[in-house]
Amino acid sequence: MKKDYSKKITTSVLIVMILWTLVPVTAQTGELKVSLGVERINANTLQLTADSAGANNFSYRFDMRIMGTGEDYTIIRDFSSEPIFTWGGARDGELYEIVVHGVSEQGYIGCYCVFGNTDHSAINLLTGLNMEIHAEGNAVHVTAVPQGGTHVIYALQYRKVGDNNYNELNASNPYQVSPSFIKPLDNGDYEIVVHAIDMAGGLITYYGAYRPFTLPAEESPGTDPHFWESRKSTWIHPLKNGWDMRHDPTIGGRQFGAPRGNSAHAGIDFIADPGTQVIAMTDGTVINIYNFYAGTQAVEVKNTDGTVIRYGEINPQVNIGTAVKQGDLIGCIIPNNLDGLSMLHLEIYLGFDKNNQVVTGPLTQVSNSTEYWYVLMRNYLRRADLIDPTEAKDLTIKYSP
Repeated sequence: MKKDYSKKITTSVLIVMILWTLVPVTAQTGELKVSLGVERINANTLQLTADSAGANNFSYRFDMRIMGTGEDYTIIRDFSSEPIFTWGGARDGELYEIVVHGVSEQGYIGCYCVFGNTDHSAINLLTGLNMEIHAEGNAVHVTAVPQGGTHVIYALQYRKVGDNNYNELNASNPYQVSPSFIKPLDNGDYEIVVHAIDMAGGLITYYGAYRPFTLPAEESPGTDPHFWESRKSTWIHPLKNGWDMRHDPTIGGRQFGAPRGNSAHAGIDFIADPGTQVIAMTDGTVINIYNFYAGTQAVEVKNTDGTVIRYGEINPQVNIGTAVKQGDLIGCIIPNNLDGLSMLHLEIYLGFDKNNQVVTGPLTQVSNSTEYWYVLMRNYLRRADLIDPTEAKDLTIKYSP
């Protein structure tokens, strides 16, 4: 059913409610087609049924994971020509993502479904949906508020007033278990839609809620204007010989605060060749080294002025406890193993709160989406004393003799 959200419905509306004991879903690519059915036999047993068309001699593999955990899929049965599989490893009350992979001489096709393993007698029906919404800096924070529900999953769509289309529901904007969404957006007038589907035990219940919302222009939190003023003459640029000037670190996904899904970029990225030396911006001591992103590592240095710098996506050439002087080698840039790009990801922290008390704790804090003292409020997933590092681009570059 095509849904039209152009009408400003301010109350929740039940769109569709279907009762199935078997949940069938189908995927098709060209002539190839595969479907997947899931049926609860008992609390610990699910029967998975695959069907196909468009080719002969299909083999099927079944994978599963618990939705919302972020874990990888587990193969629960490897490829076989048998289309029916009785899985005895299910747990009562869990919400599963299940995939069937179909392979034939004509090619591959996969099919996906979500199934809440709950007996019908224990289901708490979803009977309505509202939403709470407010601004957080330059982001909109939307929380779905269901009435009832057992295994509810949620999705968010939005469009600026005057636009024809909502953002798509796809792999980068999928349904999720959490009812909370934080989306960095430009200020302006929006139409916000929340979708909720209860997947419990094959009883598929959908509700949608709509609300117009105005995201106001964000205000500065009063970052210390002297932070960079006093350091431009005393700190140096972290890349020896500089970076690739064809890639501006203040635009696009490399800039500080750029949207990254539901979060915001907490640093600035300087694109540079593999092997480029990363050097200490000022005197300090190495306090941490760890795996960082896609096969790279990060080095944390606490400087003598109390600030903390995270040099990320590098191969470290120091050890924890190493005292470094300005210009000393910290590490070298290496390509990440995801897309092969090579860069320095730079983050800076003041090291003190607004009462001038020393701040401690890990720099990455996935639970912190709202409290930032010195930068515009976005969901950086970092410690509250984060500083905007953009002005580091103007620091003096140290060149090899």
